[in-house]
Amino acid sequence: EESTEAVAQRVLRARGRQIARQGSGVSNASLSTEQLFDVVRKSPKLKNRVSDVMGEHRLSARGMGRILKVARTIADLRGAQSLDIRDLNEAMAFRLIDLQGSGLGACIPAV
Repeated sequence: EESTEAVAQRVLRARGRQIARQGSGVSNASLSTEQLFDVVRKSPKLKNRVSDVMGEHRLSARGMGRILKVARTIADLRGAQSLDIRDLNEAMAFRLIDLQGSGLGACIPAV
């Protein structure tokens, strides 16, 4: 278990990574869908996974963009320089839990 202080420090470091990468105080939340998909296009493995997820769960580019923002933040929190499948899968799991809780994703299987 991490202490509150340790978590707070990890969040500050993640925020610093975002600003250093994107400049001008831009956070992952401010990234456009196109910017997020640019990152995915650089990795055939990620590109295939995103394509599969979008098809399986009938997600729009906008919906997938939301998931990619969370995945990018997860990668920042773990101190990674780049997004990978683990980050995408974790973000996808959060999204599916959110959909199931709203009743919209009752037929969506867990990742």
